[in-house]
Amino acid sequence: RLERVSRRFELIGKPPLLQKIHIRDVIRELEAYFRPRLPKLGAGVELRIRVKRDLPVIEANPVLLAWALENILKNAVDALAGKGGLILISATAVGHLLRLRISDDGPGIAPEVRGRIFEPGVTTKTAGWGVGLSLTQRIVEELHGARITVHERRRGGTTFEILVPSAGTKLKRRFLSIR
Repeated sequence: RLERVSRRFELIGKPPLLQKIHIRDVIRELEAYFRPRLPKLGAGVELRIRVKRDLPVIEANPVLLAWALENILKNAVDALAGKGGLILISATAVGHLLRLRISDDGPGIAPEVRGRIFEPGVTTKTAGWGVGLSLTQRIVEELHGARITVHERRRGGTTFEILVPSAGTKLKRRFLSIR
């Protein structure tokens, strides 16, 4: 685990080597890592995966992208810990974009940090440093040319949405705001 973490920090400090990948492979790796840990990390938390077939291939660094998704998933597990609930990871295509969503049915984001959730040092955890989501935003937006947003769900909970241009597509930021 320590070797994995040090490798990630080594990668984040330099321009990433992007390769053509299928998001399904990254999500499978994430699921394989989390599913056996869920009973200990968040008893009563259910993880569901819905990944459409025939999704566009994206250009990404699989190690860094998996790290970004892991940060979001850890926050969702923390939000549901002790209460149980559902986390849904979904991936669909929207034109030339891959839309990736991680949703939970937890209590949502505390109002006092809602507008600053991606800022370094912002946390509601007693033992947290507040770097996970700021790193996630940097990985997604600066290193992958994608866009990450967070939304409160109508029936409670939170959804993080990542829009990634398909491989070979260079889209301007305004095109990454599709709902």
